[in-house]
Amino acid sequence: MNRNAFPSFLDDADEIRPLRLSELNNLVRGVLEQTLDEAYWIVAEVSEMRVAANGHCYLELVEKDAAGIKFIAKARANIWRSTYDLLGPWFEQATGQRLQAGLKVLVRVTATFHEVYGFSLNVIDIDPNYTLGDMERRRREILAQLREDGVLTLNKELELPRLTKRICSHGSRLRRLLPPTRTVGLRIRHQTLPRRHAGREGGGKRCQGP
Repeated sequence: MNRNAFPSFLDDADEIRPLRLSELNNLVRGVLEQTLDEAYWIVAEVSEMRVAANGHCYLELVEKDAAGIKFIAKARANIWRSTYDLLGPWFEQATGQRLQAGLKVLVRVTATFHEVYGFSLNVIDIDPNYTLGDMERRRREILAQLREDGVLTLNKELELPRLTKRICSHGSRLRRLLPPTRTVGLRIRHQTLPRRHAGREGGGKRCQGP
């Protein structure tokens, strides 16, 4: 075994004491607290989100490459209940939809590191205008793609079917299942044929009337 591949404290344990995991994590926490600003505005996509029974909101924020396929950054985030009770309804009122997975957001966060739970972000504010702008951009991209594929106006080219004016039923049981004769202002004529007209005996008899 090549001992040179191991840290030097294995050769001289009296002079170098290895750090405990908690001590290393505490160092990382201290470095973050001393070097990072109080808060940052960041752009990210919400890939996962859940609201716990205690009212706290837990998210996973991600960033993808230009193709929107590969993850290039990922971080856990939370919105404490006192903050989520304010930001959640405000975001929904401004954008017309709830904060949910799949949305791109502009949020103000503080970066924290816990010796047990690791690195995470604490969301303290959100700008719904950014999400609205991204939604409009995505809508335009979808329309442009549909136009390029030549399918944007396909529905407009379809002919409307003629409205059903007559319904013919065979037997009284089926007659009871039919809707009322007046539906949304339209008059629909029902005609019930006796059983003897059904099938082969009926000789293909059809409903009569205009």
